[in-house]
Amino acid sequence: MNTLPKENLNFTGQVLVLLLPISLVTGPFFSDLFIILLGLLFIYNFFSKNIEFKNYNYLFFFLFFYLIIITISITSEYKLNSLSSSLFYFRFIFFSYALAFFLYYYNNLHEKLILSISILLIFLSLDAFFQYIFGYNFIGMKNQYPWTAEYGDGEYHRISGMFGEELKLGSYLFKIFSLLTALFFLTKKYIKKYLTIYLITFILVFSTILITGERTALMHILIFLTLCLITFNFDKKIKLLIFFIFISIFSLFLYQDKNLQKRYTTILDTIYSIDNDLFPSNYNRNVKPNEKVLFTSHHTAHYKSAWKMFRNNYMTGIGPKNFRKLCSNKIYFVESGCSTHPHSVYMQLLAETGLLGFILILSFFTYHSILIFKEFYYRFISSCKNQIQNYNSYMVILITIFINLFPLSPSGSFFNNWNSIMFFLPIGFLIFLKQNNE
Repeated sequence: MNTLPKENLNFTGQVLVLLLPISLVTGPFFSDLFIILLGLLFIYNFFSKNIEFKNYNYLFFFLFFYLIIITISITSEYKLNSLSSSLFYFRFIFFSYALAFFLYYYNNLHEKLILSISILLIFLSLDAFFQYIFGYNFIGMKNQYPWTAEYGDGEYHRISGMFGEELKLGSYLFKIFSLLTALFFLTKKYIKKYLTIYLITFILVFSTILITGERTALMHILIFLTLCLITFNFDKKIKLLIFFIFISIFSLFLYQDKNLQKRYTTILDTIYSIDNDLFPSNYNRNVKPNEKVLFTSHHTAHYKSAWKMFRNNYMTGIGPKNFRKLCSNKIYFVESGCSTHPHSVYMQLLAETGLLGFILILSFFTYHSILIFKEFYYRFISSCKNQIQNYNSYMVILITIFINLFPLSPSGSFFNNWNSIMFFLPIGFLIFLKQNNE
């Protein structure tokens, strides 16, 4: 009699996993509810001894990180504000193990996920193209950031689709597509059944990321494709096909859409700090002569403010989520430097968690970077062959984690609920893959 409720609960868990990518589009309420429920299901199965995980290193690591940010929040100036993001941070840790549990113990779940994610990504891409062409999407949401003469430098030429005023469609598509890629290689049947679905999804997703105007998302998918094509262990003809599709789409869109071309030309802002004389004096109207800039002048102002906070609180920082509270304080104030967060994972960690939180997350990034370079070494230098099961999926997830924490790109708030779910999703996949390998 006890097996019936367990099976009903775990069926519910599988449904939640399948619906999670959709919930991330609808807003924070359902996505947060789903990961809480999944975390509770993991705890239930753990204490019911339905789980036999071989590796709890990630659990211990992030619980240690959790204890640190809780301690920092309690000792910060704005305790309640800081605790609002740190107190229940453990839910993301349990969610990642819940995802690994359902993927490992329910063998057909990953194939269902392939179909559900593919349908979702195709729908979101077509919706975005509809908005790109007509100015509004399938449900009548208008483009909030159209091209205008006033912002002709490309700053506001954006497509957001179902995300409305939130400019994260491109980021969402990249991160969910990377998981789809990992799932694709798990099927063992990709050449026959899933290759067509995958290629169609890839074409639409990459094209949509281009038209969103999200430069960071474009940079991330370019890094992702480059590293994956180098490391993947599969037919070279398919690699060439993907590379040809990528070059064709990129060239076509930038050739036919001059406004979009201007938007991506502003990527030169990222290297503007090398030498202002390399560019026309009016290239960036927000950059003063001889001013050193990283990404944009606004990003630079955020970083300067965050750095001041770190220098004043170098060991424990000012507390998670407190950047917005203190950036207007005259001690930390920098013109144009106030925002909800510093738009950099590492600057935010330095400012809000000091060296304690910064070193932990940096070590996490470094460890997974070493794993990637180790595979590069095995593949191209050493005569030793790796024995990793699901090698391609494993590399996809490692590369995704590497990009999520890549230091040289702007980012959302590290402690934001939505961003945290997107961060812990690939970690759940990695725990699942390591369970298979150990």
